[in-house]
Amino acid sequence: MGWKNWPYWLKGGLIFEIVLLIQIILTYLCLITGFIHGDAANCLVFAISPGLLFTKIVDGIIIPIVVNLVVYFTIGTLIGFLFGKLKKKK
Repeated sequence: MGWKNWPYWLKGGLIFEIVLLIQIILTYLCLITGFIHGDAANCLVFAISPGLLFTKIVDGIIIPIVVNLVVYFTIGTLIGFLFGKLKKKK
C-alpha cells in the first residue's frame, strides 16, 4: 500500500509526526550548542509546541515526548480528515 493509497487522516498524522521529530532534533541541537556557547535562551523558539500545555505537570523527558507525539498525531489526523472530506465534496 503506497503513500498515494493512504487515507488523508493517516497522511496528516504522519506529516505532523515528522514535523515534531524535526522540532525535537532542532531543540536538542540548539540546547547542546547553546549551553556550550552560553546562549541557551534562544532555544525556546524551538521548544514551543501544542503538547507543551500538557507536559507542565510531568517530570522527566520521556513522558513529554510521548504526549507531544499523541497531540501532534491527533492534530494531523483531524486536519487530514477535514481535508479529505473537503476534497471529496469537490
